[in-house]
Amino acid sequence: SKIDFNPMGYDMHSTLDHESASTDERKAWQFVFDCTFEEKCFSAIYQSIHKNFDSKPLILSPQRIVLLNQHLKVLAYEHNTNTTRYFEISRLSNLAKSNQDFIEKAKTEYEAREKLTAVCHAWVKRHFESTSLVNTARFTKLQTDDCWLMEVELSFPIHFNRKEPDPFFVANYLSMFSDSIVVQQPEFLKKEIQRRTINLAKAYNAQCDVEELVSKSPHLMARSH
Repeated sequence: SKIDFNPMGYDMHSTLDHESASTDERKAWQFVFDCTFEEKCFSAIYQSIHKNFDSKPLILSPQRIVLLNQHLKVLAYEHNTNTTRYFEISRLSNLAKSNQDFIEKAKTEYEAREKLTAVCHAWVKRHFESTSLVNTARFTKLQTDDCWLMEVELSFPIHFNRKEPDPFFVANYLSMFSDSIVVQQPEFLKKEIQRRTINLAKAYNAQCDVEELVSKSPHLMARSH
């Protein structure tokens, strides 16, 4: 009761709780965990917002378990589409062992290392210095008070549609700093943040159809072109 630990700046914690999970949820978690650590394929149906994955039988080679954006996910290679992506475990159903051979993917096949360069305020610099990036990020003082140039190499997942680095997760993370950080490179991350800021400006305009904008948002992020 004496300490609040809120790394995201707000009391926002995952609701994942093994004790309160249903029997089916625990069985699904255990099944996917076992297949991951035993390097076994499994088949499943996935409830996805993307039509090319939704409600279609999948064959998955699980690579690793990840807690990402407050959700428990499995990073898996999907045999039918030859893609590697994150699948939220709670959205998987009809789980069953598969006779197909497990396919292991090298990290370099589903992640790309890219240099991030950005101008940030001193408070953002202090934030990064309190994380694991303190050992890899380089900060150079700029002429303007409290402004720093940050340079760091980050891992980006390869987008399952576009076969190029996906800015989604990094853009989400940097968004919490608002205009206290401005990305200069890589270009694909800069363009995604530009797209978001343009749409946000539209969203807070009285004439905007907010529901249409929000409905289209995840599909624009996962665009196939």
